Amino acid sequence: MENSNFKKLMMLFKKDLMNLKFESLILLGLIVVGYSLIIFRVQATDDMLKAAVIGNLSFLIFFGTLLIIFIRSFSLVSNEWKNKTLYMIMPLPVKGKTIFLSKIMAITTQTIVISGISMAFLIAVWTTIIGLGEVQQALNTLMVNSSELISEYKGEIIKVIILGFFSFISLIVTVFFSSVVGRMFKKMSGLITFITFLLTNYAISKITSITHRLIGIETSIQTSTAFDTVEASVEVFSIQQFWFYNITTVIITLALFFATTYLYDQKVEL
Repeated sequence: MENSNFKKLMMLFKKDLMNLKFESLILLGLIVVGYSLIIFRVQATDDMLKAAVIGNLSFLIFFGTLLIIFIRSFSLVSNEWKNKTLYMIMPLPVKGKTIFLSKIMAITTQTIVISGISMAFLIAVWTTIIGLGEVQQALNTLMVNSSELISEYKGEIIKVIILGFFSFISLIVTVFFSSVVGRMFKKMSGLITFITFLLTNYAISKITSITHRLIGIETSIQTSTAFDTVEASVEVFSIQQFWFYNITTVIITLALFFATTYLYDQKVEL
């Protein structure tokens, strides 16, 4: 009996997660080592500088792991072509859209899990060094001071989160598209992939900018004084900008996704 598309997607999703297992373990090891170094470094730091050291080094660890995940995503397509692991698992050929959707799900899952673990280590290290009582006091103070701000600008915060999610998916799809284009060439595949990635992002920015001007949405961000810094920091996007960027991002992402799956389904022999 032929497997349903959903079952195929789930099988590929599990396979892609397993392929990312070794890399995820390395990232977890880097997180543990990184925060261990923070503990040793902070012990020799003046009390006034502890928070700054923890914050700066944690920032480097967090975004360093995300950078590794991003770089690793370039090789996911090449590995499928090189190892042909797909046909070792699936009894029947599957469409490119299923293959790439499973990879997007796997990378998104890995990013969420690794980010969550990194934040958990940050809280644990902060509590160990600063002290549980001080951390609780700081959190209570932060919640009291920020509750009104969060309540007032909850919509803006949600808009930034949604836009960040769509931008992340768009970036991954652009990586896959560039990788497939690069694999169509026998020589200098990596260089072509990199150039395609840069050119694609440049084209996307140009299309967004031109469309933005054509429909008459104001693109400039108002300047602020010292008295409205908080307001400027959260009111990044107007409602028109929010809908425009999200709709444009979704359309471009879908176009790149189907272009990627079309090229992949051609089964170009490399």
